[in-house]
Amino acid sequence: MTGWDNHQAKFVPTAEDYAQLEKENEKLKKFFAEQAIERDILKDILKKRTLT
Repeated sequence: MTGWDNHQAKFVPTAEDYAQLEKENEKLKKFFAEQAIERDILKDILKKRTLT
């Protein structure tokens, strides 16, 4: 073990940190769901255009 290892700060997450992560996770899940819906809509539009 080097001297640097002894001086490295350790991050200890708090309940507030977890709450922030949960909030961001929900935001990302919602964003991902919206993107998936938009992608499906665009696929349907393209499919209808190629059939016509």
